Amino acid sequence: MQLTNDQIKLLKRYRGEHDLTYPKLADEIGIGYQPLKRGANGGNITPRHATAINNWLISQTLRGASNA
Repeated sequence: MQLTNDQIKLLKRYRGEHDLTYPKLADEIGIGYQPLKRGANGGNITPRHATAINNWLISQTLRGASNA
């Protein structure tokens, strides 16, 4: 399973804006850094990792919307 281009863009934007390494971002999401890095580079990841990333992205988007 692969992340969408939009998911990858959001991950990279968040990582850059918050000056995070893949291991630190992976800790925030709750997965290992290798699957995160692989997914962010367009590689295959497990459905469990994709779901964790997607759920985290949604929570970040909702958190940003409530702060606007």
